[in-house]
Amino acid sequence: MIPEKESDTAISSICIFPQLLTGKKRKVEYKNGAHYHGEVCNNRRSGYGRFSWPNGAYYEGEFVDNLRHGEGLFVHIAIFFIINIYIIGIFVSVNC
Repeated sequence: MIPEKESDTAISSICIFPQLLTGKKRKVEYKNGAHYHGEVCNNRRSGYGRFSWPNGAYYEGEFVDNLRHGEGLFVHIAIFFIINIYIIGIFVSVNC
């Protein structure tokens, strides 16, 4: 598993309801070389977006309050790709 710093996992109620998202997109670069491009709510990853790690791996899909939530595609370059489903950052199933 590739580490991803997702500190402060308290869920902000305003960011968990898709109808309240503004569709505002943002590009964020992290000190470790990772970056995110996608929808945000209260400066947190919420909605659809892509989080990329410095080694080329990425997750593209749904986020809620900085956590992977819903369907998404995880790709690790040179190894595999998996369509995963997450609930509040916790992996729950694989769709192939």
